[in-house]
Amino acid sequence: MRRATLGSYLLHRSLPNTGRHGMRRALVNHYMSAESLLPWFPPGPGTAMGKHDHRDIVLVAGEDPYAFRGTDDIVHPHIRADGDGGCAR
Repeated sequence: MRRATLGSYLLHRSLPNTGRHGMRRALVNHYMSAESLLPWFPPGPGTAMGKHDHRDIVLVAGEDPYAFRGTDDIVHPHIRADGDGGCAR
């Protein structure tokens, strides 16, 4: 198994997601300062992208300066069924 830790300003990529037995499995975690906003998804009407904050987070250390906004539980980890992932062979 290969592991990589990449800084937020490091340009990086991977080769096509194919292998002898189908798609490679991946587990991705993103780490960032709790003081940063997380604008991963387009904001709703009337909200500027620079002020949007996706609050589906897990705080692992320190204090959340935006705790008054609460957190959401939106995105869940999942595993695709074998052969269901667009791996063209």
